[in-house]
Amino acid sequence: VCQGPIEFCYPEARRTLVDRYLEHVAGHGYDGISFYTYVENTSLRYLDEFGFNEPIVAEFKRRYGVDIRTEPFDREAWYRLRGEYLTAFLRELHDALTSRGKKLSITLRPDKPNFPQRWYGTQVDMPGAGMVYMDWETWVKEGMVDEVFVWHGADPKPFLQKVLDACSGKPVEVVVY
Repeated sequence: VCQGPIEFCYPEARRTLVDRYLEHVAGHGYDGISFYTYVENTSLRYLDEFGFNEPIVAEFKRRYGVDIRTEPFDREAWYRLRGEYLTAFLRELHDALTSRGKKLSITLRPDKPNFPQRWYGTQVDMPGAGMVYMDWETWVKEGMVDEVFVWHGADPKPFLQKVLDACSGKPVEVVVY
């Protein structure tokens, strides 16, 4: 049963996932893990269904003075806030993997690289995790990823040059599907 994505705004959720992934990757001798950004979630009914968890609501209210549960709000700012928690998770995961000599790969959709992939098991062009801003350029710049995997979903060529430029001079491999 998958009624919604894990929200990375909870430090305990991030820690549990990092521990679980590290146990599997290190315990089974894998070189690393590839982090796909889609969620096999068939329960998503509309794009902005998830992301109203208390830590997100409180932080948005602190920053912008708006309660996203009851007042009109800037959705882009909300997507970016949710993305900050995703970045925190990837930073924690990468640090844990690196401490064991393991690598982290991130998968991006070339036509919408700053948002999660949709699950290709559905015919709906909605990411199962909802709208979470994926700041992949910061991940590359700060060395939080070891590989960027440009996934299918659109012609990768227009986006690929941007990825190559961002990864130039960095110890980041680029893979294209």
